[in-house]
Amino acid sequence: MADQQKDLTAIGWFGTAAEVLGYLSVIGADRDVDGRYVIAGEPVTAGLGGDEVVVPAGTVYFVDAKPIPLAVNMPASRGLQIKVF
Repeated sequence: MADQQKDLTAIGWFGTAAEVLGYLSVIGADRDVDGRYVIAGEPVTAGLGGDEVVVPAGTVYFVDAKPIPLAVNMPASRGLQIKVF
């Protein structure tokens, strides 16, 4: 039951892939040897239009190898915080 309640209150984020990439660039997120941003946890999924993405609450990015939740840290001016069920 606690897991179900946790899922009902999880805050995700909805916006464009460009907004996510811009945020990760500005914040100085870690990149792999090929220059791709390193994220982990729940997978980011494409939205209906193909340009949009849904970032679940469990998705993290890294700065100096420390995990940081992505969805709750995305600026409100760059998309919408949503509940992801």
